[in-house]
Amino acid sequence: MTIQKTKYYFLGLAICFCHFFSPAQQSKTDSLYKIYNNKTIADTNRLKAVHEIVKSYIESKPDTSIFFAEQELKLAQTTKQKKFEAKALNAIGLAFANKNDSAKAMEFYLKALDIRVTINDREGIRQTCRNLSNFYNPSGALKFWFSQLKKCERINEKQVKDRREIAECLFQIGEAYNTLGEKIKGLENYQKALSVYQEIKDTVNIVNTALELCSSYSLIGNLPKALECCQKGLAMARQFNYERGVASFLERMGDIYSEQGNNDAALECYQKNLTIVNGLNDVNLISFALRKTGNIYSQMHNDVKALECYNKVILLAGANKDEMAIRWMYQNVAEMYQNNKDYAHALEYYQKILSLSEKLNEKGWVANMYGCLGNVYRLQGDLERALEYQHKYLQLTKELNANDVWANFGLAAIYKQQKNYRKAKFYSDLAYSELKKGFDARGISDAEELAAQIDSALGNYKEAYYHYQQYIIIRDKLNSEEVRKAAVKEKYQNEYDKQKETDKKEQERKDALSSAEKRKQQLFLWSVTGGLFMAIFLAAFIFRSLRVTRKQKQLIELKSKETEEQKKLVEIKNKEVEEKNKDILDSIRYARRIQTSLLPTEKYIDRILKKRSKNNGHSGT
Repeated sequence: MTIQKTKYYFLGLAICFCHFFSPAQQSKTDSLYKIYNNKTIADTNRLKAVHEIVKSYIESKPDTSIFFAEQELKLAQTTKQKKFEAKALNAIGLAFANKNDSAKAMEFYLKALDIRVTINDREGIRQTCRNLSNFYNPSGALKFWFSQLKKCERINEKQVKDRREIAECLFQIGEAYNTLGEKIKGLENYQKALSVYQEIKDTVNIVNTALELCSSYSLIGNLPKALECCQKGLAMARQFNYERGVASFLERMGDIYSEQGNNDAALECYQKNLTIVNGLNDVNLISFALRKTGNIYSQMHNDVKALECYNKVILLAGANKDEMAIRWMYQNVAEMYQNNKDYAHALEYYQKILSLSEKLNEKGWVANMYGCLGNVYRLQGDLERALEYQHKYLQLTKELNANDVWANFGLAAIYKQQKNYRKAKFYSDLAYSELKKGFDARGISDAEELAAQIDSALGNYKEAYYHYQQYIIIRDKLNSEEVRKAAVKEKYQNEYDKQKETDKKEQERKDALSSAEKRKQQLFLWSVTGGLFMAIFLAAFIFRSLRVTRKQKQLIELKSKETEEQKKLVEIKNKEVEEKNKDILDSIRYARRIQTSLLPTEKYIDRILKKRSKNNGHSGT
């Protein structure tokens, strides 16, 4: 092992154990690592366990992810499991992409793609192709996906897997056209992709593609079509019982209503979305829904409700140690306070964002917070501190080679308030020239107004008049746009009311069906319960009858036994009596024999008597 590899190995170990003992992931990672490290467990299960560890660190800690992915790769190669080998290589590529090392990312993606093509891993091929396309500029990505589409079309289109690949290519071509600004071509390809997904009944991708269609219609300003697309998509998602899809369409409809200023309709959509994502128990979706709901409450000047939503997001983000999400919420809270002219609280939250951004070493955010702090101090009238932060903002944007238009604009506004019109003019001209290159009508309007005020103060009345004229033209256009938006809002309100009425009827129909079903279930339940009680009663009756019969049988047996015993006793006594009688009779017979033997017999006596009688007769004659 070389010194460089040894260093890298121990670095990986250090990172690994550092993160093992982080409170958020310790328990899960420990259990997964035990599975991976247990050589008595099947290799496939060990590979699955280590891949879960790789995925858990791939975004937050890419170095740790690479370390574990290399362990996965080594085990996959040893056990000759090509699918996991490709997974490990793809994960390493993704980790390098998160480290902004494009060359290394491409290298590992291509290695993963080679294996996936060899083993014909269709889903893996699509995944790696998506990853690879991210490294191309829009034109390059377009060529890449067109080449993939041609490959797919050469395959038998009747196979569902291959049709799914064709749809994926069409979808990605739509994405590339959108990025190039060719929205119509993007829409056409999304439509083609949607048709294929519907043909193969791919629920998730039907919903996702329909969502992209909604976004595309919004981007080209065709909001009625976008809303129509959302309503159709919502119906499909409900038909499929795809709750995530239902939530996504409700959120998108809320965005459209919000864009039109129909805050009541937007709030209703966002609240329905929040109810669904709460049921899905997805922290990220819940946070996003709460944030959007809070933003609408803020626009409606219901600060209590807005803060309630924002604080819930902050608590969720804090539990997950998601400092970026916390920062976004601080920004929402700060902007809300600033819009309500509560500058003290706005400054407090901007300072919190600045501290977090410095901790995360995100200089772009640091620069923006300098600008926000400078602007709030200006609104407070603390122009010295406003200048301090605005100059920091300008300096850092130059270091980052970023757009410094708003730094210059902020400095011009501060110097104007200080009545230092020459410096104000210098920075105003810089901001104005940059804004004129873009398409931010409201920004140009603000720049024209500021330039008119500064030129007027300097006595440049001709230039002041020109800028003021331009300001009026743009302002009127914006006002007419507001009028148009108000008209569209009214149209949307009518459509929303119709849709609401339709939804109400649909809900009533569902409630009626639900009530009928409940009644049916209750009837069934009562029938079953009644039958059960009857069965229990019958069983109890039979049981009681059996008990009575058993007792009666026992009594009869007992009486029979007693009778038998009495009979035996009588027989014994009869026998005793018979024996006694026999003894008596024997005694009598014996006595009689004795008498008979001692006394004359009856015949003898009879003869004697007869003889005497005869003698007496003779003596009388």
